[in-house]
Amino acid sequence: MAMHELTVAVFGRHFSYYLAPGPVSPAGVPYTERPQVRVTAESHEALADVLNRAAENLGYMIREPAADEESQDWPKRPVDAINFVDFYDGTDVATPWTHLTVVDDQGRAVWGQRWQRVTIAQLLESSSAGLIDGDVLRPYFMPQESAGDFGGIDWAAVLDVIEQVPDWLKALSDYTGEATTLGGLVLGGRLVFKKRYKEWRLRRGGPLDVAELAKTKARKPAEVARLLGIEQDEAEAIMKLVGRRSEPGAAWAEDMTDDLGQAVWTVLEAALRSGLTDPRLYPRELLYEAAQDALRYVLEGGRHPVEIQAIFGRRLNPNWDEINAHLWKPPE
Repeated sequence: MAMHELTVAVFGRHFSYYLAPGPVSPAGVPYTERPQVRVTAESHEALADVLNRAAENLGYMIREPAADEESQDWPKRPVDAINFVDFYDGTDVATPWTHLTVVDDQGRAVWGQRWQRVTIAQLLESSSAGLIDGDVLRPYFMPQESAGDFGGIDWAAVLDVIEQVPDWLKALSDYTGEATTLGGLVLGGRLVFKKRYKEWRLRRGGPLDVAELAKTKARKPAEVARLLGIEQDEAEAIMKLVGRRSEPGAAWAEDMTDDLGQAVWTVLEAALRSGLTDPRLYPRELLYEAAQDALRYVLEGGRHPVEIQAIFGRRLNPNWDEINAHLWKPPE
């Protein structure tokens, strides 16, 4: 069995579960100054088991629960008290992940895998496929309180919204040529989504997971098709939908992106994230009007992603700009 050496660094603060809290290393500390320990692991070992050995070597211990604390779900090991993981990527910033994307035995992407159960072999294979960012042999031990999982966008919502796009485009009579082109892009991707979404859902893949995989510039259609478990022409349709493009003699080069296509996918994401897609809460007309405004902004050359989001936000609340003034400044 192959052996691997991992360097585990601390990213975060200790909290109440720990009797011996171990070192503290919050955000902003350079990677080279973080407490680190080296551990060896076999390919079949789960990441949680490897991180637990590292945590114990760093001095982390779990205390006994007090009389007024719930003991049923009390963590038994240091690693059981953490919720997130990330990997050193050459920067001093970490992104807390609760789930990872791995590759199955057919080479297809499988999303939503709890990081605790992912093996070292799976980490290396997924890293080679470009599904995990950073150096998987340099994971972070991240002791911090859970912030909870963030909800995703489900397939029912995206399929519903993508069916409405042709109607949104029809209303933009001043941009007939561009609207027709975009309608063709959306149609191709829509047909693939409708045909394949059940397969992806079984592998715990959501719409944004599929889109993110297709948007990665270094991936060619054959690789996207393999990871998604679909035909190459289907992969190309999704790539076009999310803003990738090709030209004769430079097919699917890394720098070939469709600026307009990317912006329109941003409109779709903004519509989904806004909550306006829920017909139980908002009338269809509200989404329809906001989508038209956003598409018109894009067709007139607008590309600012936060402004696109703001167009939908203003339909929800006329004071959206004032409320969010501390987060951003509207483009001049």
